Amino acid sequence: MNYIKEYPDYVYYNQIQKNMDGYHNFLDEVEEEAKNTQTEHGSIGFDDEQKHDISIRNCSVKWLHSFNLRQKINDLFWLTNIENFGINIQSAMEMQYTVYNGNNNNGEYYHWHADSGLLNRGSYVRKLTWITLLTDSSEFEGGKLQIQSDDLTNPETKHETFLHHTIPEERFSKAGDTIIFPSIKRHRVTPVTSGIRKTLVSWCYGPEWA
Repeated sequence: MNYIKEYPDYVYYNQIQKNMDGYHNFLDEVEEEAKNTQTEHGSIGFDDEQKHDISIRNCSVKWLHSFNLRQKINDLFWLTNIENFGINIQSAMEMQYTVYNGNNNNGEYYHWHADSGLLNRGSYVRKLTWITLLTDSSEFEGGKLQIQSDDLTNPETKHETFLHHTIPEERFSKAGDTIIFPSIKRHRVTPVTSGIRKTLVSWCYGPEWA
């Protein structure tokens, strides 16, 4: 069974700090939480198999632990899921402050990957992915978010065996713009060639894919 085609490609919200009740301080809260949090190099893989591989991913991350931020993310995850996906989810668990530095050699990036897989096993797995831009796209070059598409009528291009497209500027270019999509969808961040691209990434967990 192809689980991916049961779900929309993604749902987007423009500048949640301006357009959604209860989120007007959201970006400020993220930045404040990140100030005193340790920076790590972005890794790939899950659990005991995590590793650093700059041929796939090159960026820095911070792990945030604010209960207030997690609650706001959780609320929007649930609303989005009820209205769009209908996936069996439980709660948001992790919050990752991610920085792509375009001034670092040839730029930083995250090549094609999925945040979860149909074969992932465990009590809980990632079911929905959240990405919020923390910087306007005018502050960096490159850094396009591209996501696997199941819309066969409007593909941007073909990568190996799957179609994908770049999230349009009007949906994902301003600080606060937010994308939510099923974690089994492959996606990537193209190299940031100048400036700094910052995002908040989170995942909503649930029982393993049936």
